[in-house]
Amino acid sequence: MRIMRTYRRLAIVLTLVVGAVGAAHAQTVKIGTATDLTGIGALIGKAGVAGMEVAIEEINKKGGLLGRQVELIVRDSKLRPEIGARELKELVLNEKIDLALGPVSSGVGLAESEVAKEFKVPICMHTSNTERMTVERGHRYIFQLVPNTFMEGTMVAMRVAEKKEWKRYVLIGPDYDYGRTVAAAFTAKMAQLRPDVEIAKEFWPKLGEPDFTSYITGILAQKPDVLYSILWGGDMVGFLKQGQPYGVFEKVPLIWLSELDTLRALGPDMIEGVIGHTRAPFYAITTKEIGAFIERYRGKTRNYPSDWAIQAYDCVSVLAQAVEAAKALDREKVVDVLESGRKFKTLRGEVYFRKEDHMGSVPYYAGVVKKTPIYSFMILTDVRTYAAEQIWRPVADIAKEREKVAK
Repeated sequence: MRIMRTYRRLAIVLTLVVGAVGAAHAQTVKIGTATDLTGIGALIGKAGVAGMEVAIEEINKKGGLLGRQVELIVRDSKLRPEIGARELKELVLNEKIDLALGPVSSGVGLAESEVAKEFKVPICMHTSNTERMTVERGHRYIFQLVPNTFMEGTMVAMRVAEKKEWKRYVLIGPDYDYGRTVAAAFTAKMAQLRPDVEIAKEFWPKLGEPDFTSYITGILAQKPDVLYSILWGGDMVGFLKQGQPYGVFEKVPLIWLSELDTLRALGPDMIEGVIGHTRAPFYAITTKEIGAFIERYRGKTRNYPSDWAIQAYDCVSVLAQAVEAAKALDREKVVDVLESGRKFKTLRGEVYFRKEDHMGSVPYYAGVVKKTPIYSFMILTDVRTYAAEQIWRPVADIAKEREKVAK
């Protein structure tokens, strides 16, 4: 009898615990991210998480979503697609997340996108920007709020096509999806705008390459008019530092992704006067919301917000707006709102997602890297803003690209 009573008590306790856990989940909205917190993407990944945290703190201070507090659950994808996919799957199945945010790497993003598709979880990509995610491998549950690789390559081509004296180009980029798709878009647009331009050579170091010596000497051997670098993060820092003793950047004009973390890391070692482009420079955004965000972000981190922090904040904000508009934490209803053409407020201005590919109408920025008296790091000056409608893939071409894959 005592044993039976013990079992009954244990069953009651377990029931109460399970009920409490279920009730706790019912009272929260869970957002999960498996992002790259290890390797060359670590600074970018951590800045993105900080941006997400600022957004969630603001939401919770205002009462949460649909009266529930929002919880962020973070996992490290370690810059490896298989780990990113595994961690996101764990977040879906074990943590029971309601919504997802993407990683840093496009390779990891592609893997996580397939998990989101399988489990029908809306995922917002704030940094992973390969166009293949929303075109060739697009699906109902993925949304991109970062200029994709087509937009990036197209914008750079439009910017540098004005330099009539540059006719012989050399490209260097990371040998995976991001680098390859940016280069393809750039090459195609240059062929259209400047048929007199020659792409003399393309160099493809592996992601995380520690020694760029052979690439630097190879670039110099080509005697190009200009060098277009698609390298990013730690790879770009290493390439720039290793190239300076060879005088490569004094001999060859440079075009590159001048995002804030790299500019900060290089400090006074950065070369002035090069053409740079970036996705969300806090110092060039003019919305009324950006000032308050910068203040809150600096209060939290003591740093100025990078592009990645701004884009991650925007992803959280847009998902929250979609949930409120849907008036329910129902994934299908949230997706319906996201792809409806509705405009959402972001730090970069109002944006919408195209129904055809779920690409967000986010802008791109280009300028010239220079010192200013305001900051301890160099920034882009004389910044031009390119609207999404100027640089994204025409809708008619999306179907053609998907047909190629189907064949």
